Amino acid sequence: MPGYSPSREIQEREGIPHGRIDTLLFRSDTLGRTHPVMVYLPSGYKKGMGEYKSIWVTDGGEYLSLGLMKTILDNLIHDGRIQPIVAVFIDPRTDPRDSQTSKRMDDYALSARFLNALVMELRPRLLREYHISKTPAVIMGASLGGLFATYAACSRPDVFGGSAAQSPAYWWNNRSIYDLVKSGNPKTLKFYIDTGTINDAQAESSAMNNLLRDLGYQVAYAEYPEGHNWVNWRARIDDVLEYFFREPE
Repeated sequence: MPGYSPSREIQEREGIPHGRIDTLLFRSDTLGRTHPVMVYLPSGYKKGMGEYKSIWVTDGGEYLSLGLMKTILDNLIHDGRIQPIVAVFIDPRTDPRDSQTSKRMDDYALSARFLNALVMELRPRLLREYHISKTPAVIMGASLGGLFATYAACSRPDVFGGSAAQSPAYWWNNRSIYDLVKSGNPKTLKFYIDTGTINDAQAESSAMNNLLRDLGYQVAYAEYPEGHNWVNWRARIDDVLEYFFREPE
């Protein structure tokens, strides 16, 4: 619309420290395939500087290219709005140059096998190679990735203590994610959910917000007059990061 202006957080700034991206090839015996994993390390990252909290990002390649999440991380860390963190971007494509190699419809659709691959194979490697805290991480995603983020946190709260879901596909598999949430422990998990109101996941997201609150979970929830797209999602990434990683006062 004519009055639209992009958020300041997505604009790359000169003259501030920038983090770096390491690209790994994650070979999973569980899945029988290899995926690229991009690891964001904040400016000044050193193994001897203490353990870093982490966020795991599904559809990682798109959160970097379309969501501009590296720029957002750089800006928020520089401004002191969040503490320095490590971000793990997991790409669902075995070849990022070929969208036909994407496995997201299999892996993000409440897949216990994919979750086991992350927990039993990728996490130990990351803990060996990077100075990441063993405390539960945050996992985030959009659409089907948002569904998986909620599923992962509810299934393995010892590994993922926070879930950020943008326009989540909670309707998947006859809305079975709601039953999983009901069986969880509200003392151990923290949730963030946002959705657009234009042909998006508003009804399902609102229902999940109400359920989580009724069960006693800590949850941040927001609706925006936007649609199911990256313009909407990337404008809220700073909200996700500040909710989970705000610099202690």
